[in-house]
Amino acid sequence: MELCDKIMVLCHGKVMGVVHANKTTKEELGLMMTGSLDLNVVKQQKRFGIAKDSNIAGGGKNEQ
Repeated sequence: MELCDKIMVLCHGKVMGVVHANKTTKEELGLMMTGSLDLNVVKQQKRFGIAKDSNIAGGGKNEQ
């Protein structure tokens, strides 16, 4: 986890979340990898599953 700033987790082709590497745990990543934890659904109002500075469509500061 020291190799990157952000981590995007996919499960069966679906983005489960984009998190900051220094703010997440290995356990949380494991749950996202198995599909048990979908951060996009958990906190829909706060866009918790996508880091604010990500360039993913539908979220982030680059959204128009």
